[in-house]
Amino acid sequence: MLMDKINNGKQTTYNLFSNDKDFKALRHNYDRHFSKKFQEAYKCYIKGDWATAEDLFSQCLKIKPKDGPSLTLKAYIEELNGAAPNSWQGFRELTSK
Repeated sequence: MLMDKINNGKQTTYNLFSNDKDFKALRHNYDRHFSKKFQEAYKCYIKGDWATAEDLFSQCLKIKPKDGPSLTLKAYIEELNGAAPNSWQGFRELTSK
């Protein structure tokens, strides 16, 4: 592998990440489209653009209907009627585990 040659045959993070069976298994269900959509939704959520965030989380849930983070954030947005509070600073206090 090229990275091994560059590093005189030493194991590299790239090599481990690319070839290790456990890392491959973790990435098995990775969906780039979902990941990009979730990142967009989360950025809108943080900025306080909850109308857009809610729509994007809905799109995420069409791709992965049981995605916990999307379900949780969309439910929180809906709980506050789709609008970030005036005091919104990009985060909320978690009140339960």
